[in-house]
Amino acid sequence: ESYYNLVNKHIMGLYWAEDNCPDVEHIIKMDDDIYVDFTGLLAVVDKNKPNTSKWMMGMLQMKLPILRNKISKWAVTEEEFSGQFYPDFLSGWCYVSTPSAVSDILNMVEDEDMFWIDDVWVTGVLAHKAEVELISLNMYYTVYRYVELIIT
Repeated sequence: ESYYNLVNKHIMGLYWAEDNCPDVEHIIKMDDDIYVDFTGLLAVVDKNKPNTSKWMMGMLQMKLPILRNKISKWAVTEEEFSGQFYPDFLSGWCYVSTPSAVSDILNMVEDEDMFWIDDVWVTGVLAHKAEVELISLNMYYTVYRYVELIIT
């Protein structure tokens, strides 16, 4: 197992939802190691819905620098992804989308070279190509930083 396989899992999960949940209003993608208040989330989604069916909502990452330091597990070479910044994208911790947006994104999969950081590729690169609107719910996320305390 590796981070390089997550993009396949992400895409296959969206294909599964498209094939097996044809009549749902929303598709929620989330990691298995976070907590989500679904009642609260859906209430926030309802308040922030645009007048289009092509949207995704979640923790919006804007102008995130591409890590080039080979020490990081998220290090990316210039050959893998060029430029200084990733396109705006939603964190894969938890995002909500419409079946229409997911379908349009999946229609782009074959047209683009796959990039191993799944959140960037699916909700950044492919969503942009599919003209899916990304909506920030950042103010509703609680993010804690891990701080290591060393006592000597």
